[in-house]
Amino acid sequence: MTDRIPTQVLNNGALRYAEYDSTGALVQYRYLALADEPTIAGTPLNKNTLLTDAVASILGLSGDSTVSEALNMAASRCRIQTGTYTGNGTFGAGNANSLTFDFVPSLVYICPNANGYGAMWPWLNGAAGFTVQYLNTLQYCTVSISGNAITWYGTYNEGAQLNTNGIVYSYIAIGDGIDFPAIIQNPSDTTVNVGEVATFRVTALGKGLTYQWRVSTNGGRTWANSGASGNTTDTLSVTTQAVQNGFLFKCRVTQSGTTIESTAATLTVNS
Repeated sequence: MTDRIPTQVLNNGALRYAEYDSTGALVQYRYLALADEPTIAGTPLNKNTLLTDAVASILGLSGDSTVSEALNMAASRCRIQTGTYTGNGTFGAGNANSLTFDFVPSLVYICPNANGYGAMWPWLNGAAGFTVQYLNTLQYCTVSISGNAITWYGTYNEGAQLNTNGIVYSYIAIGDGIDFPAIIQNPSDTTVNVGEVATFRVTALGKGLTYQWRVSTNGGRTWANSGASGNTTDTLSVTTQAVQNGFLFKCRVTQSGTTIESTAATLTVNS
């Protein structure tokens, strides 16, 4: 499919659109709720563009290349830990099971290495408990979380607690390997003519980020806060003068007291 072409907005708010193949021939009509429309205009409507749009919204980013960099970074730094434990046949609040990981997990799966003794269950960071399917019945387990360790127990029996005596259970934990804040795109060197506006941009991951642009007038020996437009945002705009030729600019990014700095970019001003 080459693209979607909106054809009609229905009374219920849905959008009717046509799909065409690479030759321009009509393939089919589809319907889409307006709330699901990707915000990046002109992109084909498919799972990739919807995912890109969702990631952009969550991370506060825009543009395919920037989102792609974020996804690649997250994937390359995702932490995974696997292992096994053997059940000992106990259950209840006084006989809880626990697992400790090398990181704080966002998701944990546990599965018995035998049929009929439990079921795989997902555990999400912040959850109060989970439900185990044990011999065609659903039983609830209570979970407590402390840093990189989880502890859980059930009150039905040892199987429902995933702790049947002698049964080997496998687990996999997945965690976020990115230490926030994280800079994924540093400012680039910029060349302009005198009087033109030079723009520097930094892209970072995190929540509640604050920015402070810094400038060096002596090749990086000393630095001071920039007074240019946007100096506390992710984009700095400098109305240039000839004297600024060779100035360096970098950005400090802070989240919850943790501060990191971008690499420095050079401003070249042509007279």
